[in-house]
Amino acid sequence: MLKEIINLQKHIFKLILTKLLSLSKVSIPTDRRGWIKAIVIVFAICFFIAGVCFAVIVEITQQPRFCKSCHNMEPYYQS
Repeated sequence: MLKEIINLQKHIFKLILTKLLSLSKVSIPTDRRGWIKAIVIVFAICFFIAGVCFAVIVEITQQPRFCKSCHNMEPYYQS
């Protein structure tokens, strides 16, 4: 049962990666080294996007307006 789930996950991951690469007009890898390179590129892009989103969230949450959004903090924001 566990092997079937792992094989299904591998198949789904390969399918998603293939679709992402075909959308970006990048050639679909045919060998193991090509797949590893493609996976590294996809993870690098995801990591970069996550880093940018994290930086934006940190910047937004440091503003006093963000603290005011909670009803418990309203009196402290006005003073």
